[in-house]
Parts: sequence; structure tokens; C-alpha cells
Amino acid sequence: MKSLIKPQILPPERLFEFDHFAVDDIETTGLDPLREKIIEIACVLVVKDHIVGEFSLLMNS
Repeated sequence: MKSLIKPQILPPERLFEFDHFAVDDIETTGLDPLREKIIEIACVLVVKDHIVGEFSLLMNS
């Protein structure tokens, strides 16, 4: 699968230049995208240095 949008990845020290941002995390069973599976997806929404929302989903359990 090819992505049409190139994500912008900032160094950690630049994250707090923004009033709000989301931090995403994907956990997998390994590194091979053809053989391994996604087992968890999580996201945290940060606004003005405070976590205002979070989401976590276990998959294939």
C-alpha cells in the first residue's frame, strides 16, 4: 500500500511550538508488514500542554 500524503515528522523539542497536536501509536506483532498484524492503535490529543482526549483500540485479540 502506498501513501499519497507524506507525513510531517517533527523532532520532539518542536512539538510544544503548537497549541494543539495529536500523538499516535501503533503496536504490531513484528516489523514485516506482509506477515505481521496491528494489535493496538492509540491516540492522545494535547491542547495547551494538557491531555484533553485519548483513544485506544485493541485489535485481533
